[in-house]
Amino acid sequence: MLIILAVLQGVFVLSMVFLVFMQKTSTDGMANLAGSTKSMHSSMRMDFVKKSTIFFATAFFINSLIMANIGYHQNHSVSIIEKIQENNNEISLDDE
Repeated sequence: MLIILAVLQGVFVLSMVFLVFMQKTSTDGMANLAGSTKSMHSSMRMDFVKKSTIFFATAFFINSLIMANIGYHQNHSVSIIEKIQENNNEISLDDE
């Protein structure tokens, strides 16, 4: 399960990087002031890119939380107090 989520995390990261590079920069807006017109198609494409970026960022965040939760429960099945008690029992057995 964790491997599938890790692969999915990689897809989210690559998608977000691609979408961020596709977004319009602040200098692109200044070029349009010189008289070039903005088409409706370009505006719709930018809205789609922004919404897709938000979707993938949210999916990345949720997937990160799920992976952290699974990893925590896999690695922390025994409490620290139980580990200390086990170590004390081993030490006291070795002393005898």
